[in-house]
Amino acid sequence: VLMIVYDYSRDWKTMQRTFMRLDAKLTREAALAARQKALDEEHVKLIAELKAARVEIAKHQAALAKLNAKLKDLEPKVYAADQQYKFTKASFDAERYLYEDALANKPKAAPDAKRSLDKLTKELDDRTLRLAELKREQSQAEAEIDKINARRKEIETTIERRTADFRLTRSKFVGLKQDTLF
Repeated sequence: VLMIVYDYSRDWKTMQRTFMRLDAKLTREAALAARQKALDEEHVKLIAELKAARVEIAKHQAALAKLNAKLKDLEPKVYAADQQYKFTKASFDAERYLYEDALANKPKAAPDAKRSLDKLTKELDDRTLRLAELKREQSQAEAEIDKINARRKEIETTIERRTADFRLTRSKFVGLKQDTLF
């Protein structure tokens, strides 16, 4: 028991406790200053703007639901078109190899291979066009959703930036409170 008492009564332990008290005091003051800075009139104005933006988004809820449904509907179509494009591209590459091989080794079989290659070229072009159209529709829907949510996201980001110092000092202060010496 005396050894434990002696261990905690040494000079450096006293210095450590003093440092912890000073650090806690400075952290508390920094947290209060950051809170005051973060929660000023501009913060109140930003919160009001955020509420207004949320009300505006609520007005567009039907449009958002429609756009989200459109995206959900487009997703399997884009996937299917992409798969069809990839399969057609693979067939095209194989047919092009056969055509080039026929040109090099069997010139009489080249016209048949050319017709088959031309047919696959047309099919590949159609699939490429279909995939591009679907991706364009998907991008437009995502852009419209982002346009509706843009102001809310901008305000939330501004609030997060302004309150970052306060949240950091508050978490440091909570960490100091959990320290056994504190």
